[in-house]
Formats: sequence, structure tokens, C-alpha cells
Amino acid sequence: MSRSSFLLVSIVGAIAALAVGWFAGQTTLLVGGYSSVFVFAVIALGIQWVAYVPAAQQKNERFYDLVGAGTYGLIVIFALAIAHGSDLLDTRRIVVSACVLAWAFRLGRYLFGRVHLVGKDGRFDHIKIDPLHFLMVWTLQGLWVLLTLLPVMILITMERADPPLGWVDFVGWSIWGMGFGIEIIADGQKAKFREGNTEGKWIDEGLWSRCQHPNYFG
Repeated sequence: MSRSSFLLVSIVGAIAALAVGWFAGQTTLLVGGYSSVFVFAVIALGIQWVAYVPAAQQKNERFYDLVGAGTYGLIVIFALAIAHGSDLLDTRRIVVSACVLAWAFRLGRYLFGRVHLVGKDGRFDHIKIDPLHFLMVWTLQGLWVLLTLLPVMILITMERADPPLGWVDFVGWSIWGMGFGIEIIADGQKAKFREGNTEGKWIDEGLWSRCQHPNYFG
């Protein structure tokens, strides 16, 4: 891709994030006259762009995943505060929020520790040297956070009270628990595998050999 293409993707990604926030947040509580989800879209992009500035200056990708995980956490905490302020905070919203916060903290801590142990993230070797290419991946991370967190943002900031808890809630939370466990076990197996002399080798044993990308599979 050309440098102009990197800039174009960044612009399109930002517009897409704002458009999703605008149209998907029509039934959510208002913040300063705007829907909660639209405000979250602005926050998600804003955090990435603020973090991008020192990262681009230093050509440093070490905090990329940590910022992404932190964005999940900050948005969920803000959403909880909005729901609480409207007296709409209930068990379902609290439990779902706790699931996201636990996942984001665990994954962010793990990825941050891994990149600092290795010293770099090889995915960025040819990205961080080009400011526009680097800007693109930071912008797309903001879009990714918004899209994957969208159902949770809508649930927490809905302007109407939730229906009573039902069996679907408990099935969903159970599935989340299994997925969270898969992440922890698979990442632990890969970390142990890397402790040996495994440079250039691919782990083909344990749970990781079945799912390969536990943060997505889980």
C-alpha cells in the first residue's frame, strides 16, 4: 500500500467509527446532547490518537496492546457511571461490565508483559518506521475496540430498564467463562513453550495447537 492509502484508510476508519457510534446509539442515554455510543466512539479514537503521538515520535509499539486493552476498560467504566447516574445500573449490566473488565485487564497485562520481555512486537517492524502506516493501525484499533464492544456499550447505556434475568443470561455468562479459561490456559502454554529454545518454532501442542489465537477463539 502507498502512503496515501494508509492515510485514506485512517480517514475511512475514523468516519466508520463515528458513523457506527451515531447510528447504533440512538436508543442509548445522552451525554452532552449526544448518544453514549457516539461519545464512546470519539473517546476510542481520541485515546488512540493521543497515544500515537509519542509512539510515532519514538517509533515505539510497546504500549499499543496495553492502550487498546485500557480503552476497553475506560469506556466500560464510563458507561457504568452513565447508567448509575440515570439509576439504571442493575445486575445484568454490572456482570457484563465485570466480564469485559476482567478480560481486558488480563489480556492487556499479558500482552504488555510479553512485548517488554521480548523487547519489541515483530508485527510492527515495518509499520512503525512510517508515521502514516503507524497512524493507520492505531486508528483501526480504535475502530476495532468500538465494533467489538458495541453490544456491551448499548446494553449498559440503554435508556430503558432491563427485563428480569433469565436462563439466556446464565448461558451467556457460562460461555464467557469457558472462553476466558481458554485464553488463560492457551496463553500460559505458549508462554511456557517460549521459555525453551523455541525461536522460529511454532507451538503444536496443548490447547494452543487447537485454537492458535485464543484471544479470538475464546
